[in-house]
Amino acid sequence: MKNLISLTIVAILLFSTVKLFGQDMKEKSFTPEEKNAMQLQMKDNFKPGDIGFESSVVVNKPKKEGTTRATITSKRNGYWEYSSTWDGGVVPGPDDDVIINHYVSILGSYSGVSCNNITINSGKTLNLYGEFLFVFGNVTNNGIIDGDFAYPSSNPVYFSTLYFAGNSNQTFANNGSVSTFLYVLSLDNTNTVTVTGNTFPVFRMNLFYGTLTTNGKITTGLGDSSASVIQIGVPNSSGRAGVINGILNYNIGTGGHYVLYSESNQAITMGVEIPSTNSVYYALFGNPNNVTMTRDLTITGDAEFLEGTLNAGNYTLTINGTINNLGYESYTGLLNGNGSTNLSFGGTPRDTLPTLTGSFNNVNIGNNKEVDIKNGNGTVPINSTLSVNSNGKLNIGANNTVTVSGTITGSGTVNGGSQSNLVISGNGPQATIPAVTNGLNSLTINRSNGAKLSGNLTVASNITLTSGDLDLNGKTITLGSTGTLMETGGRLKGSTGTITTTRTLNAPSGQNIGGLGVSITSSQNLGTTVITRGHTRRGNGTNLGIERYYDIYPANNSGLNATVVFKYNALELAGLSEDRLTMFKSTDGGNNWVEVEGVLNMPNKTITVSGVNGFSVWTPASKDSPLPVEMKSFTSSISGRDVKLFWTTSMEINNSGFEVQRTEAGKDNWQKIGFVKGMNNSNSLTDYSFTDSKLEKGTFQYRLKQIDFNGNFEIFNLANEVTVNGPSKFNLSQNYPNPFNPTTKIDFELPQDSKVNITVYDMLGKVVKVLENGSRQSGYYTISFDGSSLPSGIYIYKLTAESNGNTNTIVKKMTLVK
Repeated sequence: MKNLISLTIVAILLFSTVKLFGQDMKEKSFTPEEKNAMQLQMKDNFKPGDIGFESSVVVNKPKKEGTTRATITSKRNGYWEYSSTWDGGVVPGPDDDVIINHYVSILGSYSGVSCNNITINSGKTLNLYGEFLFVFGNVTNNGIIDGDFAYPSSNPVYFSTLYFAGNSNQTFANNGSVSTFLYVLSLDNTNTVTVTGNTFPVFRMNLFYGTLTTNGKITTGLGDSSASVIQIGVPNSSGRAGVINGILNYNIGTGGHYVLYSESNQAITMGVEIPSTNSVYYALFGNPNNVTMTRDLTITGDAEFLEGTLNAGNYTLTINGTINNLGYESYTGLLNGNGSTNLSFGGTPRDTLPTLTGSFNNVNIGNNKEVDIKNGNGTVPINSTLSVNSNGKLNIGANNTVTVSGTITGSGTVNGGSQSNLVISGNGPQATIPAVTNGLNSLTINRSNGAKLSGNLTVASNITLTSGDLDLNGKTITLGSTGTLMETGGRLKGSTGTITTTRTLNAPSGQNIGGLGVSITSSQNLGTTVITRGHTRRGNGTNLGIERYYDIYPANNSGLNATVVFKYNALELAGLSEDRLTMFKSTDGGNNWVEVEGVLNMPNKTITVSGVNGFSVWTPASKDSPLPVEMKSFTSSISGRDVKLFWTTSMEINNSGFEVQRTEAGKDNWQKIGFVKGMNNSNSLTDYSFTDSKLEKGTFQYRLKQIDFNGNFEIFNLANEVTVNGPSKFNLSQNYPNPFNPTTKIDFELPQDSKVNITVYDMLGKVVKVLENGSRQSGYYTISFDGSSLPSGIYIYKLTAESNGNTNTIVKKMTLVK
C-alpha cells in the first residue's frame, strides 16, 4: 500500500541529490522546456487538485556536517544558486548562516537550497519561487518571505516550501511578513519548531515529525476557493508523527479543510488540526499504528481508510461524502467503536464502509443514503439505535451479522442476502424489524420483549428465538428449503400473519418440517409440499380453535395413510381446556370444519392423528366447543316461477336448523322466507331442500342462516344468482284449493300486455261474477274468488286475453262444496 502511495506522492517532493531521469538535481539546472517535460511525466502521479495525497519527506535532503561553516551575506539582487549573489562568491549550504540584504530568489532547480540560520533584513525579500528552502537552524524574518509561488502556474506541481530539517529545537520569528501566504510549511525535525511574531497564512502544513508550537501565529487556509491541508505523519515513518502545540487560526474557504493522518511509529491522537467546528471536508487515515479521535468529527466530503484503525471512542463520526474514493487497489483501514461510538452517514453517494470492529452506540443512515457493510466484515454490534431513514438503505453484506441491542427506526430499507444475518438482542422494548429486501441467511431474537415484523421476510437458514417472541404482525415469513424455526426460549406468534416453507417430502419419517411443529410419517411420496403455520384462531361463529393452525398442501394429496403429529404451545390455548383438545380439519379453506379424533399428549404438547389420507387446513380445538356444520354443497334449480334450493351437510353439531333468506340481486335486503329443521348432531351426509314458489319476474340471491341451539349462527351463501323470467305463453291455472269453501285462488300468466277478462259462470252459462276486466302488463298474476253467496256446485271460469289483434281463451272448472 505505502509503496503505491509513495510512488504517487513523491513527485511533490523530489529534491536534493535524488537523481531524476538520469540527472543529478543538485548539480544540474533545468531549462523551462526540461521542466515542462518533467512535469508531463510527473503529473500522472500527482496533480495539485489531488491534495488528499500524502507528502513524503525528502530522503536525500542536504546534510549538515556538524558545525557552522560561515555567515554568508547577499551582496546584490540575484538567484540563490548564483555565486555572484553572495559575498565571497560562495553559495550557502546547510552549515552556513545566511543574511538576506537584497531581493534573493531561488532559481528553481528542483533541488532546493539550504542553510543553517537565516535572517531576512527589514525591507528585503526572499522569494522561494516554487522551490524548497531547507533550514537546519532558525529563521528570522524582518523583511518579506515571498511564499505563494507554484510552478507552473497553470497546473502547478511544485510549491514554495519552508522545510525545517534540523536536529535540535528551531524557531521561526516572523517579525516581517509572508507574502501573500506560504504554500507549504514542513516539519522534518523530531524536536520543536516555535513560531513567533506576526501571524501568517499557510496553504499546507506537513507535520512529519516533531512539535510545532504555534503561539496562535499561523492561519491555515486562505479563505478563498482553495483548500487548506494539514498532514500528520509521513509515509514509511521511522518516528512519532508531528503534533501541534497551541492554537491554529482557521480561514477555511469553499475548498474546505483537508486532514491527512499518515504513518507514525505510535498512535496519533487528534488535535487542533481539527477546527473547533469539528468539521473537515476530507480526512485520510493511513497510520498503521492507529488514529484516536478526541472529539466529534464531521467529514463533509470524502474519507479514506487506507490502513490502521480509526478509534472513534466516545464520539460521533459523521461522513456526508464518499468513502475510499481514491481508487487504490486495496484498503485495509479499520473503523473501531468502543460501544459509545455513534456513526452517521449522509449525502447521496453509495458507500462501502471500512471494516468495522468493536461495537457502536447509534448508527444512522440518512435520507436517500445507501451504505454497504464490507463483505466478510463479521459481526457489527449496535448497542442502541439503528436508524435507516426515508429512502435510505443498509446493505448488510455477505458473511456479516448486524446485532441490534436497541431499536430500529426509520422508513428506509435493510437489504440482506443469503449470507446476511440479523440479531435482535438486549433488554429494550419490543423491536420493529424493518422491511428486509433479498431476505436473510438467519434471524435471531434474543430479547425478552421480543420483536415484530414490519414487512414480509425471507430467511434462508435458521430463525432462532433464544429469548422473547417474534410477532408476525400480519406479515409472511418464507423459510428456505433447508431452514429451521428454533423456538428454544421464545415463540412465533401473531393474530395475523404466517410462516411458510416448501419442502420435497418423499416417504417422510417423523420429520418436524422446518421446525414448524408438524411431523409427518408416510410410506407415500408427497412430493413438493407447502406447509404454512399461522396463529389466527380458526373456526365458525364463537367456536374457535387455539392460536395455531396448519395449512398443508402436498403435490400428492390422496391415499397417504399418514401419521401426523401436531405440536402446540400452552400459551396458545386462548382459554380452552387443554385436556379437551382434539384436531379439526377443513377442506374448503376454513369455512367448514370436521372433527378428527387424535391422541393428546399434554406433557409433550402434541396431538397425533393416524390414517390421514389427505391434507388441508388443521387446527386444535376443544371437544366441548366443536366447530359446528360442514356444508358439503348448496345448489338451486328453477321451474317456471318456482325456485328450489338443495343443500347437503357432511357433519352437524348442535344444529337447530336453517333459516332460508332471499333478496333481490344487488340489494342487501334479506328477508326470511322459510325455516328447515336441522339434524342436531350428525356425522353422515344429510340432504335438505326448500321451494320458493310463485315468484314474480326478477333476479334473486339466496342464503342459509345456520343456527345452533345456543343461538350462534353461520351464513352460507348460494354461489349463483337465480333469474325468474316472464311467461312464455298465455296460461290459466287450476284454482286452489279445489274443491273450495268459500274462497279459492286462480293464477294466470300473460306473455304480452293484454286486455284481460276473467268471468265465472254457472252450469247454465249465467254470469256469476266478473273477476278481472281491464288492461294488464305481461307477467304473473293471482286473483281470489269468494263463493260465500253461492250454493254448492260446479262452476266455469274463463280467461279471455286480447293482444296484438289476437284473442286467446282458456276455460276451466272448479267445485264449491259447502
